[in-house]
Parts: sequence; structure tokens; C-alpha cells
Amino acid sequence: MIILGLLAVAAYIIYHPAATSPQNATVFIVSAVSGAAQVTDPTDNKTYNVTVDYYGISAGSGFIITSDGYIATAAHVVGDPWEITNNGVIRKMTDDDLKYYVDKAAIYIFLQKAHPEMISSLNESQLDTLTNQFMAAGAVKATNYTHNIYIRGPAFPESASNPVEAQLVDMGNSDTEMDVALLKVNKASRLPYLPISNQQITVGENVRIYGYPTEQFAFYGDMDTEGGSKELWNSIYTASLTSGIVSAERPSSKGTTYYQTDAAVDSGSSGGPVCNSNNQVIGILVQGFEKQGFNFFLPSKYITELCKENGVNVGGGSFLPF
Repeated sequence: MIILGLLAVAAYIIYHPAATSPQNATVFIVSAVSGAAQVTDPTDNKTYNVTVDYYGISAGSGFIITSDGYIATAAHVVGDPWEITNNGVIRKMTDDDLKYYVDKAAIYIFLQKAHPEMISSLNESQLDTLTNQFMAAGAVKATNYTHNIYIRGPAFPESASNPVEAQLVDMGNSDTEMDVALLKVNKASRLPYLPISNQQITVGENVRIYGYPTEQFAFYGDMDTEGGSKELWNSIYTASLTSGIVSAERPSSKGTTYYQTDAAVDSGSSGGPVCNSNNQVIGILVQGFEKQGFNFFLPSKYITELCKENGVNVGGGSFLPF
């Protein structure tokens, strides 16, 4: 399963950093864990060594901001999902968090092998409860654990079947209201990337938002995609575009500036770029209210501030367009 590769061109475009289409620089991000754990079966006290190769814990959108592989996304896409879901708190995952998710994944794998009859009726909340019970009884123990961030999208040929791995460089949190994270893909060069503009945002101006809404994947959910064509997989991992206007400026009590938009998005679009009519990034999508039909984004100045703190230059350069 592969997606369309880069279309070779004879010349490099110098100075102007925009990708031909923002879709080429918008990526799908999965935050996952891997590792190993020992699980003791409470029915017979037999201990199993379980390997966790991949356990996805959250997903969202992001976009390439430099030709050598720096990527911006929302911090909550790569932060601790339990804290976000249960407490509305954005924070970086600790070792204890990673151990928990590896324990949780190991218990699920153990049940698949030892007690498959339990899997069909087990929901996420019940698995959380079971994990806490196993941990309290000392019946599960992660022996190693790693946070993995996987990237898919048109900029990375073969990524549908072989996603590129990224490292977390830095991220904001709820205390600072900086729902922005900076990732880095290693050994990358001449990637399509989006120019960032710190222009003044005006209420009423048109915006375009690119991302990977869950409906995009649900569309293919009932299809047999095994052995699908290059065009099919290219479509699955190409961002969707929605458009709207800037509806209002909304400063928070902490002084952070948010902007409201009526562009239609959902949770999978979090972290995606908010662009102006010139395909320049003026913000990053961070929060939505699907039923109400309005959403919020942070202006791009928060992206450039995080980049500056980490010595990343997001202006100028050369790129290889699609």
C-alpha cells in the first residue's frame, strides 16, 4: 500500500517557501506507544511477556513549516489524551503516562490471546478500569516504553504503509494556554512547506482550513481497501479543505488571543493550518464545537514564538514543489 510519490521537477524555486498546494504540506499525525510488559493472569497466576509494537492513543493534523522537516501541530494532539479527555488539561506525557498506556495495550493483547470472549464487549472505559485494577494488584508491569509519533501525507512517499516517525521538540500546555507543539522529522530535505504569516487577522476575512477529519476516514471504513490502488491510498492520506470566515476575536482571561471561525471541522482536524487566500498560515486550529458549528484557532504568532524559542527559522529558504 503506497501513495503517490514526489513529482520530480528540473528547477528549485528559491526564496518563496509555499508548497503548490497546502494539501501537500498538511500531514496526518498519530501519537502512539510501544514497549513490553509482563501480565499475570488472575485466573491461574500464569505470567505472560507481552510485546506492544504499536498502540495508537490519539490522532490529529499538522503541517510542515520548514523544508528540512519541522512540523507544527496542536499540543493536545501529542499530549496526554487521558488528561485532555477527563480533565481538559493539556500537558506533555511523563514516563508514568507511557507506562500506563503500554500496560493498557498489553492487557488488551493478553485478553485477545487468553480470554478472547471478553474482547467483543470491552469498551474503552472498561479497559481503563481493568488496567487500573491490574496495576493495583501488581498484575501488570511495563518493562520498557516509548512514545512514537507517526506522520503520513503526500509529502512522504510510501507513508500510507510505512509512516515516517517524528520526534517531539517542544510543546505548550494549559498553564500557558499555548496549544502548539513542534515536531521534527529526521533525515528530511526539500519538503513542501507552508509559509507562516504574522499578519493582522481581520474579522470577516476568508480562511481555509486543511486537516484530516474523522469523517474522511469513516468514508472508507466500509470499503475493502486491501490492495487498493496508489490513487486510493493517496486520497485517504490527503487532507480535506473547508472554508469560512473569521467570525470574531476572542481574548482569554490569561491574555491569549483566539479567533472564532465558522469553517466546518471536527476533532481530527485539530492542529491543522488555518490559511488566508494566499495560502499563508495565519493560525492553527485548536478547538471546536461541532454541534454549534463554530471553532477556534490560535494566531500564527504563537507558532513563530515556539520556533524562535527552539532556534527554528520559519522564514525564507528553498523548496521542491509538487
